[in-house]
Amino acid sequence: DFIRLGRIKAVLVGGVESFALINFIGFYRLGFFAGIRGEEISCPFDKRRNGIILSEGAAVALIEDEEYAKKRKANIFAEVKGIGNYFDAYKMGKYNPEAEGLKESMKKAVRDSGLRIRDIDYISASANSVPEQDRLETKAVKDVFGRSAYNIPVSSIKSMIGEPFSAGGLFQLAASVGSIAKNFIPPTINYKVKDNYCDLDYVANKSRIARINNVLINNFGPVGNNTSSIISRYQ
Repeated sequence: DFIRLGRIKAVLVGGVESFALINFIGFYRLGFFAGIRGEEISCPFDKRRNGIILSEGAAVALIEDEEYAKKRKANIFAEVKGIGNYFDAYKMGKYNPEAEGLKESMKKAVRDSGLRIRDIDYISASANSVPEQDRLETKAVKDVFGRSAYNIPVSSIKSMIGEPFSAGGLFQLAASVGSIAKNFIPPTINYKVKDNYCDLDYVANKSRIARINNVLINNFGPVGNNTSSIISRYQ
């Protein structure tokens, strides 16, 4: 927004999460950890999923005005095409059962980008192996994209990196930029048992070579914050 309003030329956007005791205790009490009721594994969209593997880390992206980037001869990896935000707090530690916020975020991001539904080549999912989160994200994608949802690859890098919470969106952004630059889709690993409620193309277990022009990135959780963004190959 600041760049669009002409207030700044560039901004460093960061996300960080540390493995703090208070985080561990909080999510344990909410019953969100894998291993409490099943196998200790991160397996988004898989029927065996039973919770998160807590992780930590940091990522930073440089977002800047196009003309400013070209003037300084920057290596431009991707273009921010659209953003959508929606707050739909339901109950503490509980997801909105209709995922209204996530659906609205995706719709807003697509509208803001000026793209069409069929222009989205890949969806970087927020799915973190919590049974309800993965099911709700699948439902939201199908509600927004209709039959086209079955033709769009969807994968979760959290199957590989765990759930870093505040850093998750930036890790997804970094991975999506890599997908565009290197022409591949990261996989959802640990996928073995199909869940009838999760029936999309999850790029199971192996990365896939593909030319990616537009990526939709989802980030949401049980406290009501929902964000979707679209980044595109820079022309």
